[in-house]
Amino acid sequence: MTIAHHVVVRLRDGAVLAPNVVTRRALVSIVLRAGERSGVLGFGLADNHLHLIVLGAERPSALATECGRAIPRLQLGARCEPARVTTIEHLGHLANTLRYVHRQDLKHRVDQDPRREGTSLPDLLGLRVVAPWLVPRVRLTLPRLRGRDLLTELGVETLDERVVPELLADAAAAALALPVLEGRATRVLLARCAAVQVGSASLYDRELVDVLGVSLRTVERARGVLLPPRLLRAVRLQMDLRSQVPAFDAGAPFALDGTTA
Repeated sequence: MTIAHHVVVRLRDGAVLAPNVVTRRALVSIVLRAGERSGVLGFGLADNHLHLIVLGAERPSALATECGRAIPRLQLGARCEPARVTTIEHLGHLANTLRYVHRQDLKHRVDQDPRREGTSLPDLLGLRVVAPWLVPRVRLTLPRLRGRDLLTELGVETLDERVVPELLADAAAAALALPVLEGRATRVLLARCAAVQVGSASLYDRELVDVLGVSLRTVERARGVLLPPRLLRAVRLQMDLRSQVPAFDAGAPFALDGTTA
């Protein structure tokens, strides 16, 4: 009996889907926005294709169509191939497929996303709080899955809550899948308030102004906003992840083994 489907979406010309942090986080937002109603259980981005796991016996044509329409907005003029869909018929296969989609970088030997932002791992580990529906869905579907398994897939032994001032702004943006902390959108305002409240444990107001690039009045207002604890925790965890896993450096020379130096 079919319990889920494994969906692969790619561009017709085989181009890289999300070559930088901005497009990667935008693509993640698209997937998570559509994923609750579509039955998404997990996802993983390789360089030129996206893997989705979708629960249910019916073929997930609506989700594939939505992603196929949305992805070209990230790359103007691009067109997607028809999605490839395979069935998943038992829990062991489902668990293996989730691990598979989380580690596409290893399979294809790409290193553009060392922190796995293009996967569902940040959501499952509390590093990102865009899709609160995903953790209970995975817990109920795969009850044998453990946090240590997910940490292994992320490539770290442990994650702790910490404050690293120079990492604060990007950590807050990543916690809500934002490219940067700029603008007046609701998620941006939430992320900015979270950065202020988390950073206040270690920084003076004037230091927060410099680190976050905001006004003193913004810092004062942000401190009084009521925020969910899981968002504050996500920002702290993101700083620890960033302290352990360096960002991708596109300018680094290639090493002799074919990886970057």
